[in-house]
Amino acid sequence: YGIFIPLVIYSSVTIDGESKSVFQGEMMFPITIVTGILGVICYVALYKNSEERIIHVKKSPESKEDKYSFFHTFIHFFKNRAMIGLSLVALAQVLFINGASQLNSLTFQMYFEDGKLNSYSIIITLIPMIIGATIGNKLVKKYGKMEIVSYPLVISIAIYLVMLFAPISNPFVWLTLQAVSGVFSFGLGIYTWAMVADAIDYQEWKTGKRNEGSLYSMYSMIRKLGQGLGASVVPAAIAFLLPALKLNDAATWTAESAASIKNLSVIFPIIGMILVIIAFKLVYKLDKKSLRK
Repeated sequence: YGIFIPLVIYSSVTIDGESKSVFQGEMMFPITIVTGILGVICYVALYKNSEERIIHVKKSPESKEDKYSFFHTFIHFFKNRAMIGLSLVALAQVLFINGASQLNSLTFQMYFEDGKLNSYSIIITLIPMIIGATIGNKLVKKYGKMEIVSYPLVISIAIYLVMLFAPISNPFVWLTLQAVSGVFSFGLGIYTWAMVADAIDYQEWKTGKRNEGSLYSMYSMIRKLGQGLGASVVPAAIAFLLPALKLNDAATWTAESAASIKNLSVIFPIIGMILVIIAFKLVYKLDKKSLRK
């Protein structure tokens, strides 16, 4: 739906003699109804075609079941260096890299004056999945997950720096550079969840207790907290850095404010990727050699 909605949600209007790509808020309710119905249909189809198998394991009379303590699990979570590193990676990813998608949409709407172009940027997000499904597994086996996720980000950062300082007026040049950056940041969107399993293995190796469900749920909770904060980070940044810009008033969309939005859409992922690299190298540190051990 991310591909098709921008094609119908934006319309071109003339304001003070200039063409503006304006978001049609009144279209959101019917779109929500349609996508909601489609979502329910998908859930029903998933439920009807899923089968849960439960295996009961008989325990010997001598075996004693350990008592579960959430408090101890909570403490072990924050003693787990790898899990803390992954949590920092998740926060940087959600707050700055994923959050930049809001700024990217505004860039097409205000800087390139065509919000419908956002459909192409959604298509670009498929690149990491394509790479992961084709050659990703071979790269991981050869180099390791942390290496594949973190080191190529340096190239992505370099590409974003070009986008920040180069005078790009053609939206398709912009989209091409985004696509190339996506090629080198593909691991961030695919393998971080797989690295949670490695962090859980690390927990078992250090403490003798796996606590897989609890650790996984706490990591998910941290990501959800980040998503909640991420929804407010971009509006807060715009309000603080561009106080004269009113997103609901196209008359305030000056060339200067549009250029500032474009720059922010690049600065956000640069900050996020730098934080991701730092978190991996200084906190997580489960490289291929460490995992083998």
